[in-house]
Amino acid sequence: MYELLEISESAATRFLTLKNMETNTVEECFDDSALVSDKNFEFMKTGRQYDCKIKLFGTPVNSKVPNSVNCKILDTNVVIGNTPFVEVIVNKNKYYIVRQKAMRFEKEDFISFLFTRKDLIQVDSVIHPDL
Repeated sequence: MYELLEISESAATRFLTLKNMETNTVEECFDDSALVSDKNFEFMKTGRQYDCKIKLFGTPVNSKVPNSVNCKILDTNVVIGNTPFVEVIVNKNKYYIVRQKAMRFEKEDFISFLFTRKDLIQVDSVIHPDL
């Protein structure tokens, strides 16, 4: 569960500050769901808690580089919407990586991943419309 701490709106997208209630990790998550559908995450209110799934947006790297994270692979066959993902854990926090990007690492226990942002892909039963 995540608590929504803050919403930073821009012209068409927004960033949400979420606090993982289990690990106390604060996440800055990109949300562009309102750009593509009326079924989006705009129902979220600050101070409330939600079951969220967060995607790491970036690229796998062959070895650890500055700003990359070491992800322990938990499940290589997670489907959110119609999109296959790899579920990973980084410092006790679960994230999702598009399986097509991580395919060459599926037989490994860990993957080094260089991400540029974290995207909100599911809130409670609402799935990002792109998926």
